[in-house]
Amino acid sequence: MDKNNMENNMAPEDEKYTAEFTVYKEDPDGGYSAPPPPAPVRQQQTQRPRKRVTREMARRRQLAAIGIVFFILILIISGCAKACHKDDDSSSKSGKGKKGATETTTSTIAEIPTQQTVTEAATEPPTEAPTEAPDNSNVKLTTREIFLDNVGDVGISVIQVYPNGSTERNEVWRSSDESIATVDSKGYITARAPGECYIILSFDNNPNIEIEIKVSVADGTESTGNMDAAPMHAAPAPAVYDNEGLHYIDGVLVANKEYTLPEDFAPGLDPTAEAQFNKLCEAAAEEGYSIYMGSNYRSYEEQQELRDNFINWYGQEYADNYAALPGESEHQTGLAIDCASYSGTFSETQEAVWLAEHAHEYGFIIRYPEGKEDKTGFQHEAWHIRYVGTRVAEEMHRSGLCLEEYLGLS
Repeated sequence: MDKNNMENNMAPEDEKYTAEFTVYKEDPDGGYSAPPPPAPVRQQQTQRPRKRVTREMARRRQLAAIGIVFFILILIISGCAKACHKDDDSSSKSGKGKKGATETTTSTIAEIPTQQTVTEAATEPPTEAPTEAPDNSNVKLTTREIFLDNVGDVGISVIQVYPNGSTERNEVWRSSDESIATVDSKGYITARAPGECYIILSFDNNPNIEIEIKVSVADGTESTGNMDAAPMHAAPAPAVYDNEGLHYIDGVLVANKEYTLPEDFAPGLDPTAEAQFNKLCEAAAEEGYSIYMGSNYRSYEEQQELRDNFINWYGQEYADNYAALPGESEHQTGLAIDCASYSGTFSETQEAVWLAEHAHEYGFIIRYPEGKEDKTGFQHEAWHIRYVGTRVAEEMHRSGLCLEEYLGLS
């Protein structure tokens, strides 16, 4: 065998050969017996790797479960609906049968009215719209009675509390007799002739509410002649409040060291006084003067705080002359305004001179005039004006009296 054949017949080095040998066991009698067959070799089963559950797979499984539950609910609801529909069909069929029978009977005896039909028609009660008494309990006015001295005088009753859901836009005003007094859409009442009538206030969104305001016009001299010729800034008298503890003299509310205001009286700034003050400022501006509103309404508590500050800053004597005690201040009435100017200290300006000459034309008075300190109880304040209406303001301006003198309190 040549060398090449020998190399081809040689087994690879890594190939292994195994030989099986049978071992026989010698018996006592000299023979041999074969051993038991070897136990079969159990092949080790390889464990299948566990599939890893990702978050996305878990989410899909949850959605699938929800879908299955939802589908089952739809099936249940659908079954219930079908069952109810069958019941309705059976009821309607029975009803149609009854209706058909009734119609047949009616067509047979249509010309003969039954006793039951006549009885039902006779006993049916007539329907009437329910009537409700007007509820005026939740509406509050400053007054429900107005006295006007002269033809041409103007008055107003201010609404302090509106009914639920109503505002100024819902007000409806009318007069029971326009030959005696008329009223405009804002509630301003104008005397036309001596006599008595009623001004009726209602609200377009509360038709059940009607409030009557009695108006009495005295047989006085006509103060302004033709109303069309009256000045645009003619000022009505202030509203009269019916609060307990207030002091009125000749229709003028008094607040001073002798006649005090109750602590719970808090009307706020009077809207008519504010409107007239704005007209005053416009007239002053047309003549080249700058007047604007400084302090106005102050409550009882605010007045107490102001006086305490005056005592701390300037001393007791100064506070007694310039800062009223709470209840004695006109600012609490809502009718007093302190004027201010951009020209400097008001009492030293030309605006103060103009105000003293023209305030009465707009219904205001200089409340604490110079030289009347012993009557008013306070030092002269050129900036402090009080709204009283055109009639009283003009009479006081002509007479040169302060309010205490005019009302006979001095």
